[in-house]
Amino acid sequence: MLLALYGMMNKKMKGNYSFGTYAQQINRTYTWIKSNQNNDGGFPAFDKDKNDDQYKLIKFIFKITKIDKSAEIFDPSCADIVGHILEGMG
Repeated sequence: MLLALYGMMNKKMKGNYSFGTYAQQINRTYTWIKSNQNNDGGFPAFDKDKNDDQYKLIKFIFKITKIDKSAEIFDPSCADIVGHILEGMG
């Protein structure tokens, strides 16, 4: 979507002063999305690089208290989110 939007704007607004502003915003958005990518290549729902392997002790404690499945605590890459992001980027 970002690339398609950029392409449409490039055709319609070439030479227009506001095109540069929109192009900068699209580039900033793309950079921000890429900065949220996990080290394994996927995208999390909430926090970057917050997966099960880093929090083994905390995961054990939370398993005892029955809250070990909370997405806010452990946020691995999710195929659904990766699909939406790839679709949005075009």
